[in-house]
Amino acid sequence: MAAIRNPLHSAPVRNWREWGAAAVGLLAALLLRLFQYRTIPSRAPNPDEWNWMWFGLSGLVGKPVTGWTLFWTAYPPANLSPPPPPFYEPLAHPYLDAPPLFAWIAGAAAWLDGDRTVTDTIHDPGPRLVGIALAIVAAALAFALGRRLLGPAPALVGLFLFAVSPAAVVLGRLVAAEQLLAVLLLASLLAIYELRRAPGDRRWLGVLLACCLVAPLAKAPGLAVGVSAAVLLASRRQFRPAGLAAGAAVAGQLLVLGYSATQDWHTYVELTRQRGLQLSAFTGYRFLAASFGFDNQQMFDGWWLLGWLGLAELLSRRRGDWDLLTVPAVVYLLAMVGMTADYSGSYGWYRLTIFPIVYLAAGRFLWLAAVEPSVPRLALAAALGLATLANFAAPLHFMPEPLILGAVVVVAVLPGLAAFVSPAWRREAIGAAIALLVLLLPVSVLEVLSLSAIFGR
Repeated sequence: MAAIRNPLHSAPVRNWREWGAAAVGLLAALLLRLFQYRTIPSRAPNPDEWNWMWFGLSGLVGKPVTGWTLFWTAYPPANLSPPPPPFYEPLAHPYLDAPPLFAWIAGAAAWLDGDRTVTDTIHDPGPRLVGIALAIVAAALAFALGRRLLGPAPALVGLFLFAVSPAAVVLGRLVAAEQLLAVLLLASLLAIYELRRAPGDRRWLGVLLACCLVAPLAKAPGLAVGVSAAVLLASRRQFRPAGLAAGAAVAGQLLVLGYSATQDWHTYVELTRQRGLQLSAFTGYRFLAASFGFDNQQMFDGWWLLGWLGLAELLSRRRGDWDLLTVPAVVYLLAMVGMTADYSGSYGWYRLTIFPIVYLAAGRFLWLAAVEPSVPRLALAAALGLATLANFAAPLHFMPEPLILGAVVVVAVLPGLAAFVSPAWRREAIGAAIALLVLLLPVSVLEVLSLSAIFGR
């Protein structure tokens, strides 16, 4: 009887502890993203944020739908106007460079914040709260998904990595359509997980179809949501919901085409042709391994690369529902290669859609390195964890010597060495490894508090 009774009593306690820890992680994510969100990253010279606002707001205030474009030759000269200083990309109307859904959300936020002109949007960081809110929702959905797929502990590690890592924090402050795509992708994956267990559940099917329909209306790479859903469901021979998901994604894209046709179909066709001429040089390597950020303000993120290594490991094992992490990551990677020009390979916001998924894989890798002390795992985690140090060394006038970096790696692998030397030390080795894992939190917070050294200019 004791074997039956104990789980009944302990499960609620464990659940409260897990969700309590998740709440702390979400609160940390929120507070760190709110810290200096009005100034970091600085607005100039990248006009993407205010462009989303003005794209949506211009229609709300009764003006032609307007935004800045790199493809001004696709628009009739009469539909172009000079940009506000200090920007040089001309404004075009009706603006057709992107679908309208996220712009409507950003524009509504700008309107509620009192903006009425393009100049207002340039100087108003208030709508970044939309991006921050979407980042927190994505973090909560990622934990809920990771808890089901990987277990509570790895999901919590992934959540805290996402909450406090400098790259995730600074990107999480952006007004970017990829923030919305991340929420839609994670919600669709949760729906697929449940539909695999209850194929007749209409509520989860409705969630899935809504995500697949809406995602292309946010941005073109949103098609990856529907493609991922179709592949994941078809792989389990659930062909009916797979077809419905694919159909919803196609319907979403048709809505985009219909919207464009009502604005200016000829311009949209020419714009599509010009954009297609640039989609030939962007590589998956740059998406995975290059630095990223905003124009000339770049940073390194070792956890991003570690997460992709973790995804590769999950691909090699193919257990349970791990494909809910690996398939969408690969589909989105292919979408970026097929839809993105070479010059945009350093833009960090393109990573936002799958940031939570990649960080979940990184969290699992780190958790296994701690509870199964392994010298190679710990050494790799230490080497990639030190990557962010390069972001702050020069701005903070701190140049660590090789001996210091070597000492950090040695300390990181000591638990693995101890467990290897004597199995009797295994418990202590695991405790020491977990302590090192916990130490990442204050270190990352200190890095976040120093982000102005990189992105504050």
